[in-house]
Parts: sequence; C-alpha cells; structure tokens
Amino acid sequence: MRNETLNGSEQASLTTLVSGILSDVQQLMAHQMRLLRLEIREDLRKARTGTIALGVGLGITALGGLFLGVALPLLLAALTDWPQWVCFGIFGILFLFIGGGAAYAAMQKFQDAASLPESITTLKENLTCLLRRN
Repeated sequence: MRNETLNGSEQASLTTLVSGILSDVQQLMAHQMRLLRLEIREDLRKARTGTIALGVGLGITALGGLFLGVALPLLLAALTDWPQWVCFGIFGILFLFIGGGAAYAAMQKFQDAASLPESITTLKENLTCLLRRN
C-alpha cells in the first residue's frame, strides 16, 4: 500500500474522484435545465388555457354590461316621466366617471410598475462588477 502511495496512485485516484464529481455536477445541471424547461412549458400551457378562459369570461361580461347599460336608463325612464335621452345621459355620465376613475387608478399602477428598466440597469452593473473581479 505504501509503495502505491509513493508511486502516485493516490494522485490518480484523487484525479478520478474529482473527475467523477465534476461529471456528476455536469449531469445534475443538465437534469436541472431539462426540468426547468419542462416546468416553463407547463406554466406556459396553463397560462394559455387561463388566458383563453379569461377572454371568454371578459367577453360575456362585456355583453352583460352592454345589456345592463341599455336596461338601466330604460328602467329609469319607465319609473319616471323623464325623456329617455335624459335617462341615457345620466347613466352615460355616471359610467364615464366610474370608467375614468378606474382608468386613472390603472395609470397609477402602470407608473408604479415602471421600475423594470431600473432593475435591468442594476443587473447589468452587478454583472459588470462580477466579471471585472474574475
């Protein structure tokens, strides 16, 4: 055993061991990448299915809203002696204020979400620093 150690067989076995570890790490990374690709595909499939269902739901909701938007002024005209144009005008103004408020709130959300370019710039700076160190 001592002769084998002196002849360098310990180095050979260490090299073999390190080579095996590196091979295992490489295989593990390949498996992880395949798993990641499969998970992304599954998430995209679920997102596509959800988007289709959301589109159908929003379309039906919009149609219901249209019918309700016509029915409410007609109901108001039937309950009062006001002309139909006045009743449609009242509901039109009401819907404009509600829709405008919702649009304003959405614009505020989009402005808050505009931090993505800052995140990309920070990521580039971090990568540049890491590459300089190596």
